[in-house]
Amino acid sequence: MTDAVVALTKRQATLNACEPPTTRLSPDRCIVQLGPVALTVAHIRTGNDIPPGGQLLCIIWKGTIAARGDHVPERSARHVPPPPVSVWEESMVVSAASETTWHWHPNGIDSTGYTSPELAERCVEQLQAAFEVAQRDDLPTAPLS
Repeated sequence: MTDAVVALTKRQATLNACEPPTTRLSPDRCIVQLGPVALTVAHIRTGNDIPPGGQLLCIIWKGTIAARGDHVPERSARHVPPPPVSVWEESMVVSAASETTWHWHPNGIDSTGYTSPELAERCVEQLQAAFEVAQRDDLPTAPLS
C-alpha cells in the first residue's frame, strides 16, 4: 500500500505544480508530506500478529510532519513551525483469507472494506482535499474598502 500512496502523492504534487513530496518509510509506517499537509499511515500491531492483525491508522495533518531535512547551522535562529493538527483520521482492521482477499475495514470486519490500492487512493484523495483547503487558507485576503 505504501508504494501506491507514494506514487499517487507524487502524481498529486505534479498536478498541483508543487515540490515533490517528502517521504519517510519504515516497515510499519509511511509519512508523506505534500506542501503544507501530510499523510501518516501506521500499522499498529497487537500481540504477535500471526496471522497479521492489529490496526492500520491513517491520519491527514495540516502542518509539517516530515521536514525536508535541510541543514541549518547551529547558531542561526531557527523558525519553529506550529505543531501539526489532525484534520482527518481513520482506523481500520484487516481481514484476509489469502493475499488476494486482503481488505481494510474502517468499522470492524462486518463493514465493507477496501483493498490496499483502494485505501491508498482514498487516503490520497483526503490528502488532496486537505491540500486544497490549506492553499485556500493561505491566500491573502483583499482589504475591505
